[in-house]
This record gives sequence, structure tokens and C-alpha cells, in this order.
Amino acid sequence: MTTITQHFPKAEPIDDSDIVIDREIVIDGKLPRYDDLGAQKQYYADVAEMLEGALYHSLPGGLYDALLVAMMRRKVSLFAVRL
Repeated sequence: MTTITQHFPKAEPIDDSDIVIDREIVIDGKLPRYDDLGAQKQYYADVAEMLEGALYHSLPGGLYDALLVAMMRRKVSLFAVRL
């Protein structure tokens, strides 16, 4: 197994009352198996929501926005309208 560690800048606090914590996201587990497609869909939605929230609250706004653009660009073919 290969482990890749990458470090990225975190967001800066907006004011003195704002706290931006360091965050570590570890991707190393196996996907659970579901017999029910609805349960699998809900699992993906829940984990995606947690990951998105972690990134939103940790990355600088411009980096978060650029990440969204890069992710949409990778999947843009899913939105193609066939004539």
C-alpha cells in the first residue's frame, strides 16, 4: 500500500472570534457493502456531506471554489446533452 501525504493551506480567521482548526482527512477504509441501493445512496450522501463540510470550513474560499470548478470539469461529460 502506498501512502501519499499532501499539505494544503488552511483558511485564515475572518476576525479575532473566528477559529479555523487544523484538519486531517484520512482516506484508508473500505466501502461498506449494502444489499439495499437506497441505503448505499444514503451512505454516499452522508459521507459526501461530511467531507464537503470539512473542506468548506477549512480551505481558503478561493481554493474551495477552484476545487469545485476542477471537480465539475472532471465530470462535465455527465451533463452533456445529446442531440
